[in-house]
Amino acid sequence: MYNFNEFFERILEHVCEGIIKQNVVMVEWKHIFGMVFNDEGPLALKDELEIFHRVQKRIQVKCPLFSMKIIACGLKILGNGHIQSQLDACHEAPKYSDLVVGFDMVNEEDFTPPIDNFLDQIYESIAKAKSEGKEFPTYLHCGESNSRDNDQLYDAIILGTKRIGHGFHLAYYPELMKVVKEKDICIECCPISNFLLGYVLDLRCHPARGFLKEGIPVTISPDDPGFMYYEGVTLDYVYCYLAWELDMSDLKQLCQNTITYASASDEYKKKLQEFFNEKWDKFIDFVNAHY
Repeated sequence: MYNFNEFFERILEHVCEGIIKQNVVMVEWKHIFGMVFNDEGPLALKDELEIFHRVQKRIQVKCPLFSMKIIACGLKILGNGHIQSQLDACHEAPKYSDLVVGFDMVNEEDFTPPIDNFLDQIYESIAKAKSEGKEFPTYLHCGESNSRDNDQLYDAIILGTKRIGHGFHLAYYPELMKVVKEKDICIECCPISNFLLGYVLDLRCHPARGFLKEGIPVTISPDDPGFMYYEGVTLDYVYCYLAWELDMSDLKQLCQNTITYASASDEYKKKLQEFFNEKWDKFIDFVNAHY
């Protein structure tokens, strides 16, 4: 029932309010268009986007700096037709909103169609955007696997992904790590999810710890925290801090990466940077005063 439009809007606002309490003022949703419905059936894209705009407007009354973006997210398990519907939503959305900033595909990688099943469709979307003088950003989920037969990271990089969702499988490919670093592709690490789903049995051995040492940009993200009985992203940071034995400079770099690699304008990033600097200075003062 959480996809019923009235419930969805209330839940979305509740999650935003919880995020703000954790000093997060910009959020990027991985959202599947066409899943929100009312009594008549699935909402039109325009109406679905309007829900996000209404929530954003109400949240900005309490937190003027707050902003949200949407990455249209296809479910690979539903096949090419469904993926095409999300690609089409990316092209149609700018008629109604500036919220949609890119495209992604998800699902458990070892038992659902790989990225290369959808290459032609994605290339067509990239070409269509290019013909209109636009960019078609991708933020592809891949590398959430421990299988040596999984090579989807290569497809994601060839498609020009700006970030890689999960991506811990990159540790299997030292030469590809160099490519990711050279292309300045950020790894969206989801430590609690990786642990609870059994991909990493001890967070002290999480590959992202090595990525940080190699200078590969990493951000800390939650992965469906509602399904895992927690809120926001603070707990992910706590686990990383303890398991990876991070120092203050490491923590600051992880936070800084969330601004650097966000799908936001340079002007807005400047405001985020000012907000972060103020909060970070207060945090350091607190640590110095109590420890």
